[in-house]
Amino acid sequence: MKFNERLKEMREEEKYSQAQLAKELDLPRYTISDWEQGRAEPDTEMLKKIADFFCVSLDYVLGRSEDYFAFSYKSKQRELTMEEGTKFSSKK
Repeated sequence: MKFNERLKEMREEEKYSQAQLAKELDLPRYTISDWEQGRAEPDTEMLKKIADFFCVSLDYVLGRSEDYFAFSYKSKQRELTMEEGTKFSSKK
């Protein structure tokens, strides 16, 4: 899946219009339309903002992964819980 398809999918899944998403991202509506039509693509900083807005990974936004899980290194949750309830740190 390409970025333009992924963006439209995420936007529609969250029930945002192009105008609503544009407002949330502080952009003109036509920018969202251009992205979804594949006529333009956002820069790196905007890609990060989109991923943060939808709480997904950059790979998911770019269509490189079907795993939408976003692991935020900025979050306080730097540990993942295993099924047994034991924890392991994501730090190396």
